[in-house]
Amino acid sequence: MGYYNADSSRPVGRFPSVYFWASGSIWATLVDYQHYTGDESFNKDILAALSDSKNIGPNKDYLYETSDVRTTDDIATWALAALAAAERNLPQPNPDVPSWLTLAENSFNYLSGLWDADTCGGGINWALDTEEVQLQPYKSTLTIGAVFQLAARLARATGDENGDFASFANQVWDWSVKVGFVDPGFNVYDGALADDDCSRINKVQFSHTAGLYLLGSAVMANVTGDEKWIGRAQNLTDRAIEVFFGGEEQNVLTEVSCESVGSCTDDMAVMKGSFASALWRSTQMLPSLDQAARPVLESSAQAAVAACTEGDSGEECPMSWVDKSSGGIGAGEQASVLALVQGLLISESDAPYSEGQVDGGSSSNGSGDSNGSSGSGSGGSDESGAISMRASAAVVVGSFMLATLSLI
Repeated sequence: MGYYNADSSRPVGRFPSVYFWASGSIWATLVDYQHYTGDESFNKDILAALSDSKNIGPNKDYLYETSDVRTTDDIATWALAALAAAERNLPQPNPDVPSWLTLAENSFNYLSGLWDADTCGGGINWALDTEEVQLQPYKSTLTIGAVFQLAARLARATGDENGDFASFANQVWDWSVKVGFVDPGFNVYDGALADDDCSRINKVQFSHTAGLYLLGSAVMANVTGDEKWIGRAQNLTDRAIEVFFGGEEQNVLTEVSCESVGSCTDDMAVMKGSFASALWRSTQMLPSLDQAARPVLESSAQAAVAACTEGDSGEECPMSWVDKSSGGIGAGEQASVLALVQGLLISESDAPYSEGQVDGGSSSNGSGDSNGSSGSGSGGSDESGAISMRASAAVVVGSFMLATLSLI
C-alpha cells in the first residue's frame, strides 16, 4: 500500500499512474488477499474505496465522476470488485451506500442497457459519449468480457440459473463467437471498430480479457452443470496456457502483447494479476481445470518471486518475470505478483459465497432497497476452522505477500 498512501491528494481509491479500471482491479486483488489470509489490516481502505461517493456515482452504479474520458470497462471492473466484496460478505459500513451486491446489480443494469445491436449486431461500446470526446465507437472485450463475467457471477450469487443474468451471459458469449472476438480456437481478441461493423478485428491478445471470459465460463459451468460451459472453460484454459505461458520461457506467465518488445504500459502491468486471479478462481469453480492450471501458476509464482529484487528496497517486482529489464515498477506490477502468489492459498479457502449466503441485493436485479445489509457474514457457517487452515497455509507465502503488499 506504499504507492497508495504516498500521495494523499489523489482521489479516494485511485492508485498512481493507472487508469480507473486498473485501480478497481487492484482493489479486487486486495479483497481476495484479506479472504485468503484472514489479514483484515487493509479492509478500511478497501471499504472506503469501493463505497466512495465519487467512485460509485450519483446512481450508485460506478458511473464515476471525472473530467476525463469515461469508459465502460472502468464501470464493469469496479462492479466486479464490489461483487468480490459481496462474495466474501465484507461489511458495508455506510448506511447511505447500497450493499455490495446491489452495487454490482446496478452496474449490470446500466451496462446491459448499453447493448448496441445497431452496429456489429450487438456488443457494448468501450467509451461513453464518443462524439463528445471525438473517439470512434469501439466494441472492446475489456468491457464485453467484464460484463459477461459480471452476469455469470451475479447468476451464481443470486441463484439466477435461468433468469436475466444467465440469459445475458449466454447472449454475450454467443455474440462474441459470432462476431469473431472469440474464435474457434478459443483465442480472445481485443475488439473492433463499430463503424466498420466489426469487420476488421484487432487480434491483439491480452491475458486480462482471456481471464474475463475464462472465469465467466467456469462460473457458468458451476451454476448450470452444462457440458457446453464445461467444454468452453476447458478450451479457454488450454488456449490461454498455450498463449500466455508459452514462448522460450515455458510455464511463466507473460503479457505477450508487450513484454517481448518492451512496450508495456502501467495499465498492462495489472493484467497478469487479473488473469492469474481468474485462472485460480476458475479452478475453484470447476476443479477439473486444476490439473492444467496449477503447474503453470506455481511455476510462474516461483519466477515472479525470484524476479522481485528491484527498487530501492530490493524487494519490488518488475513487469516481466523473465526479463527484468522489460517494463517498469509500480503498483500494478506489485498487485499482479500478489494476485498470483496469494492464489496458492485458494485450496485452503472457502469458495465465493452464492445464493442464500450473500448479504444484500434484490430479486429484481438491483432495483430494490438501496440500504443493504452491513453484516460481515459467513453464510451461516462456522469459519473458525477455515480461518485456522488459512493462517497455517499463509505462513508459507505470507512473508513475501506482506512485503509485496507494503509496496502496492
